[in-house]
This record gives sequence, structure tokens and C-alpha cells, in this order.
Amino acid sequence: MANGWSIIIGLVVVVLACLAAWVLSPKGETQTYALSAALIVRESLLIALQNLAKLIDPLVRKLLPNVGHYIPRAMAPSYRSSTKRLEI
Repeated sequence: MANGWSIIIGLVVVVLACLAAWVLSPKGETQTYALSAALIVRESLLIALQNLAKLIDPLVRKLLPNVGHYIPRAMAPSYRSSTKRLEI
């Protein structure tokens, strides 16, 4: 279990990362160009990741054919013994 220190350390890391991003970000007229470039890079990486997932999916389905298929409990094989109960 996580203790209280991990939450505090995580919060400090996030605050330091936000502070570094604010200090290192461009100010003035170049800010618009930096934000536009960041959005274009983000979108292109998302598109590349989606296309990569489409390419890898058939390979994974061949290697692991039963992964991701839901088998209802009524259809699942039962491993109980088939002995009948005694009626009293």
C-alpha cells in the first residue's frame, strides 16, 4: 500500500514539472508558434500510434487467439464432478 509520503512526493514532482514548463515556455510572439507546433506534434503522434495499433492487431490475434473474447459463465466449461446428490 502507498503511504502518505508517496502522495506528497508525487505532488512535489508535478509542481516542479509545471514550474519548469512555465519557465522554459516561450513568451511573447513566439508563444503562438510553439503552441501550434506542440499541437501538431501531439496529433501526429496520436495518428501514428493508431496506425501502429491497426498494424499490430492482426499479429497479436494470431499469437493470442483467445485473448479479449468474453465467455459467458453459462457457456464456460464446468469442472465439477457429475455426481448426483442423495435425496432424503
